[in-house]
Amino acid sequence: MDLYFDCSNGISTDMVLMALLDLGADRDFVFRETAKLGLHERADEIIKSKETKSPAHHKKRSFKDIEDILKNSGLDKRTKSMALKIYTFIAEAEGQVHKKSMDTIHFHELGRDRAIINIVGVSAALSYLDPHDIYCSEIHDGCGHIDCAHGRVPVPVPAVSAMMKGTGYRFVQDDIETEMVTPGGLGILKGAGASYRKKPKEKEIYKTGIGRGTRDTGRDGLKIHILK
Repeated sequence: MDLYFDCSNGISTDMVLMALLDLGADRDFVFRETAKLGLHERADEIIKSKETKSPAHHKKRSFKDIEDILKNSGLDKRTKSMALKIYTFIAEAEGQVHKKSMDTIHFHELGRDRAIINIVGVSAALSYLDPHDIYCSEIHDGCGHIDCAHGRVPVPVPAVSAMMKGTGYRFVQDDIETEMVTPGGLGILKGAGASYRKKPKEKEIYKTGIGRGTRDTGRDGLKIHILK
């Protein structure tokens, strides 16, 4: 089984998790895995809050903090390995942006409980689905500026710009004044080893899952296809 990420409407951690669950990843397995993190929030409650677009609370954590949470958890080996890989790619990019070593990087948005749960949930869902290959379309981002923990930054945000280099992915900037591609979303593609290919024809698609993020871009969500 191969998976195809259609990133025409951007990509973020919550979009990916929702799309994979919609595609058929076992919710009980995903929720059991994320519960092993021992965090205050619960994945099933987060999924419900995403569906009603509730605001998220932020908590600052270092890369080392997150690494310790993952390594000290009882996560399935493949789930843990994938989550560590995703966070490592993001930390490397943040290190390039801030000219710091990866170990000294602190995450704001990606350090909060629900961001860790999103990434571990995605890792568990991919472990459950066990695709042979993962592909992605052109990756569409917005333009302008957004406000974040580091102040007002341009879109694509600096960490995404850093992660774009050397990927082989194709990026498109749309005339939508907001962030459509988050560091976590792009980190998932890199961590999962996704490679670019042209969009499949309808006859090549077996099933589709859709995940809509909490940011309102005026677009539909991320589509993930199982290819025949």
